Parts: sequence; C-alpha cells; structure tokens
Amino acid sequence: KSADGKLYGVHADAVVREAGRLTIMTDPSLTSIVKTQIGVKQVDAGAASRGENAAAANTWEFSGTSGQLVVQIKPVEPRLLVTHHAQYVFRDDELRLKSVLKYDVERAGVFQLTLKAPESLTIDSVSADGMSEFNIDKGSGKITLSLTQKRMGAIEVTVQSHQAFDASADNAEMELPTLIPEGVERETGVVTAYAPEFLDVITVDEKLVGLFPSRDVAIEKLPRLRSIASWNFTRRPVALFV
Repeated sequence: KSADGKLYGVHADAVVREAGRLTIMTDPSLTSIVKTQIGVKQVDAGAASRGENAAAANTWEFSGTSGQLVVQIKPVEPRLLVTHHAQYVFRDDELRLKSVLKYDVERAGVFQLTLKAPESLTIDSVSADGMSEFNIDKGSGKITLSLTQKRMGAIEVTVQSHQAFDASADNAEMELPTLIPEGVERETGVVTAYAPEFLDVITVDEKLVGLFPSRDVAIEKLPRLRSIASWNFTRRPVALFV
C-alpha cells in the first residue's frame, strides 16, 4: 500500500499484522533486475519454504503492507566466447587468410553471428554448421551469418578470404588483415603465417600489438611452404606488420 492508500496486490483486511513472501519465477529466456526495494528482504528461494519450488528465481519476505518492490523483466542476453585461429599464406599475387572461429554460446541462443572485415579483404567463402545463408555489407565490411534455428553451445565458422599482394615488390611493408567477431565477451586466438621459400617475410617486431610468440601450439605443415612464425592473443586490439 502506498502512502496515499493505493493497494498493490492482494492483502488481508482489518488485521493487526501481515507478513509473507513474494516470489518471482521467470522463463529461462528472461531475467529480472531489481529497480526499487523498500520494506522487503531478499532470501534464498530454496530455504524460504520446503513446500515451494526451490527453482524460484527470486524470493523476498515482507512484514506489513507498506513495502515496495519494482523489478524490470528483460530477455537474457547471450554470452559469446570465441577461439579464433587465423592462418595467413603468402602467394605470388595474393595473401590468403583462413579464419576458423569456434564459438561457445552461453545463457541464451542466437539466430545470427556477425563479423567485421577490413575493406582490403575479399571474402571468398563462409561456412558454418547450421548456417542458412550469409550476407556481406561491402560498405561497412560487416558479415552476417543467419542460422537455421536458435543455437546455443558450440558453433564453428570458417571464412576463406584473400588480399592483393605483389611478391616482386622490394622491402614492402604491410599490415596483415584480420576478421573481428562482433558482440563477443572474450576472444582468444592463434595466428600463424606461411610463405614460399623464394619470399623473405620478416615481422616488424616494434609494431606488434597484442601478440606474443606461441610455444605450445602445433604448427600445421603446408606443402611447398615454410612457417614464418606463430603468435597467441588474448584480447583486442591486435596488429601484425611484416
């Protein structure tokens, strides 16, 4: 009951004292956020009563009718974790990039995934388990993958792309392009680079950002190519110049 006498809920009339519990139960896809809490005390749902469902989301106890509890109900936001493996291969006239992103979707499902590609990168193919289609916005470089159904758990995405490169240029310096998964809480990954024997590729160490040499990663052997180096990263931004 508010100060002006307005009743919120059902209460016993003409009693000396009233005490009780308020329990809010939500669908797994929803979450409740307390906005205002006056005259009520939150208690453990399981310990509140043996006769009640211990899975109740939130339970409060009150004494009297002047308490106030305001909650906001909204959909649970998905939590995306990504392990990203980026493989660069230098050729005569192009740099090829193969990105394998292993998503772990928690708390709520997703219908689509989005990635950001630099303007210099041309996307050749996009594949993923459970993907219905993908679209590329050339203006923003945004890649949107639509899934056949709402998905949780593991989702693996593979993107093949390339960028123009002149192997005959002398002492040319370039930044290696990278795909950035959007809307993720945490991204860790491994970067490996390969080149043919005739091409001398050297990393510009003073321009490395967010990368450190990997020691425990098994380097895949590619025919007629030598491994330049391998790095790990645990957060963005990442920059690699050669």
